[in-house]
Amino acid sequence: MANAKKNNEAIIVPSLKAKKTPNIKYKSVIENISDAKPGYIFWAARNFNKNNKHSHYMTFLSSADENQTYLFGVMFTASVVARYNNILLKKEHFKQAHSDGFSYDFPVKPTLFVPKKFIKFEYWNPFYLVGELSIEGLKFIKAKIGDMAPEIYEENMNIEYEENIVTTGYKISRII
Repeated sequence: MANAKKNNEAIIVPSLKAKKTPNIKYKSVIENISDAKPGYIFWAARNFNKNNKHSHYMTFLSSADENQTYLFGVMFTASVVARYNNILLKKEHFKQAHSDGFSYDFPVKPTLFVPKKFIKFEYWNPFYLVGELSIEGLKFIKAKIGDMAPEIYEENMNIEYEENIVTTGYKISRII
């Protein structure tokens, strides 16, 4: 990745709002979603919003299809605006380190999640592992979203996604 810098064993990924938040370190790169585990928190290299800027961090919940071309996930945000109904996560909802001992830098500030199940696409790879939910955190999020129907977040819409809407048949979500 052209904008990433090496720092000992970790690589620094420029944050979404580099002037406001510190850079996030990652050690693992998940090239294929079949290698992901529920609760992994990703920054996706090819996940852009309609303004062609990198989109939100996300957590992996599960593969969505047997071909593993898309996944179900939850979107993280720092937005505390009441009309969004975003839900604040506690420090204990996140693991502090990977099982190999590498410390996670995510989250760097209070983190909320959008209480919806979103479709995220495999072709956004590589996925940079920047954090992980604890068992408690994963249970908390799953309890809040329950059996919600998955949606495609409209901010991520572009021509490539329009093709995927036909194949997935899922609703498009607009968060205003």
